[in-house]
Amino acid sequence: MNDVSIYINDFASPINTESLKIENCNILTISTSCTAARKSMHTLHIVNIKKLIFVKVTQDPMLPATVLVENVSYIDSIPEKTFQQINKATYPRGCFQQTNDFQNISFKNVTINTVEPSAFIATNNFKNFSFSNVKINHIRADAIKLKLDLSGTCEVRNSTIKLMEYLAMVTTAKTIIFTGNYFAEILPNGIGGTFENFYFIKNVVETLQAHALSLLGTNIFILDNKFSHLRGNALEKLSPGLLQYSGHSFGKLKFIYDFSKNELNFVDAAALHPDYVSYENVQTDMMFSRNKFLCTCENLAWMFSPLSHGPDGVQLEDFYKMILDESYANTCSTPAGKSCKVPLKSVTHLIKCGKCLKNVTLESICDGIDGFEEKNQSETTTDSFDVSSEAILPGEMQTHQNKSLDSSAGVGKRFITYVNVFGLIAIWYALQ
Repeated sequence: MNDVSIYINDFASPINTESLKIENCNILTISTSCTAARKSMHTLHIVNIKKLIFVKVTQDPMLPATVLVENVSYIDSIPEKTFQQINKATYPRGCFQQTNDFQNISFKNVTINTVEPSAFIATNNFKNFSFSNVKINHIRADAIKLKLDLSGTCEVRNSTIKLMEYLAMVTTAKTIIFTGNYFAEILPNGIGGTFENFYFIKNVVETLQAHALSLLGTNIFILDNKFSHLRGNALEKLSPGLLQYSGHSFGKLKFIYDFSKNELNFVDAAALHPDYVSYENVQTDMMFSRNKFLCTCENLAWMFSPLSHGPDGVQLEDFYKMILDESYANTCSTPAGKSCKVPLKSVTHLIKCGKCLKNVTLESICDGIDGFEEKNQSETTTDSFDVSSEAILPGEMQTHQNKSLDSSAGVGKRFITYVNVFGLIAIWYALQ
């Protein structure tokens, strides 16, 4: 068929019609506005459409219990209230009161330009929300609001979303799944919700803005993702919480936060910690392990300064110690194409007196700590450190720089930081 327009609640069909399938159209225009017609379909299936147009409803929509949209080449816009449950407390005049609530929606192999504000509103025991292989250019603010019952699942799989605005998708559900997706940018509070289990697995994210993930739940798993740029406080709104009251003391419950096996390129200061202060007040299995960072001093030096961790720097000190603990196997490496990977803590060798050393490279660390120490001691100049810096060298650098020329000559240790000509003369006299 070529061009077809249909009002799904106002077309000639038997009253007992349970399902409607529309397929193989060039252009299909759909209206979901409620009418007085006595129709109570269970399923609407739209499949194999080149261009799908949703008419902006003039009254509340009336939808079957299940809506399936598959193999649609292009949808320019999903307008306000297109997929919305009717509020039965204020049921629209002139609309037939159907017996089945709108409860399930699935989009598969669909391309969408824009999802407008309030396009998906389902807050009364919704069952399932599924996007699979969906390409979306823009999800506007307040576009998707869902509250699923305890048996329901919200999932976005193998999809591409270029931009998610503020509160683009807010979901209350037992299980929320994002896997195999590409996100160009997620703005603050772009993904929000309350849940029991949240899975963010094998996604690619170009830019994750501050508080982009604003989530409250029992178990959070962020695994095997690739992040190009984490902005400051990107993960700070990941907090422990309950989907429903359990009857138990909050202090007796156990929560899980697992951020592991992710690849991270550019990481701004204070970008890595969740709501750590809240997690410290409950029983938590917290894991931050086997993550891979782009290893440059400029990118990672902030981790070694508590002042860069944010306003809760004192409480966050333990979290960042965990990140740097070699038993958690977090590593950093050179850009793609070069095979050099070292423990994350090795970045301390690239820093002295709070400054990045220009004459020390990651490759020199990969060649071995001994070789690094010799190179660093012979090439460091007075421009790269303060000669009175015994107390302010970060991490292990203080130990490396305070080694004596002769380990048995205690007096010599006091002069080792002087590497100019006069310093060497002073050392010679002290050893006599």
